[in-house]
Amino acid sequence: MKKDYSKILTDQKIKTRKTVQSLHQLEQESALQITSETHLSAQAKAEAKAKAEKDAIKNIADATMAGIKAGEQASKKLHAEAKNQSEEATVAAVEKL
Repeated sequence: MKKDYSKILTDQKIKTRKTVQSLHQLEQESALQITSETHLSAQAKAEAKAKAEKDAIKNIADATMAGIKAGEQASKKLHAEAKNQSEEATVAAVEKL
């Protein structure tokens, strides 16, 4: 009987060690996965920020170009009208700008 209990106890110790090793390995893998997910999340945020900045710069550039084109058109129209109207009317038109 004594041997049976001793064998049972030894077997149980072995099983406990294997279980503890498995738990330790799972903890390590979980920590690695969390670290990886955190890195990916930070990377995704950085990429989203870079894209938002790029989009903002593009919007500013588009608005600037639209303003330049509108100014050029207004200038051409003003010059064309200036040829056909009095100086006072031209001055008034320039003041509106």
